[in-house]
Amino acid sequence: MTSVSKLWYFTFQMSASYREHTRIYLCNKFAYMSKNFVEDVMEKHNHHLTASYKDLRKLFRAASSVPNYYQQNKSRPEQPLPTEHDEHFYSECMFVKHETEIIGMYTLIGKHFFLI
Repeated sequence: MTSVSKLWYFTFQMSASYREHTRIYLCNKFAYMSKNFVEDVMEKHNHHLTASYKDLRKLFRAASSVPNYYQQNKSRPEQPLPTEHDEHFYSECMFVKHETEIIGMYTLIGKHFFLI
């Protein structure tokens, strides 16, 4: 990601629909973390799904054996995603779910990507 695209990614304000989809998806995915903590992480990453997901996944893996202040004793019931579709959210969600396969298909050689 170039510095210009990184700047755009972290400063661009996401739509209310995207933020709601992201909040519900992350709260469902990390059901043992408190809802407030998940929302704080989202705020830290300007409500972007990929960055928030990676941060929460890292924190969850690091603290999975030790109870922490951001974990709760039982999981929340899963919430359904909003009925209004958000194409940007679903595209990014597919990337998050399949990132290893997507990245694994390519190798960086110099400044060019080649299909393996």
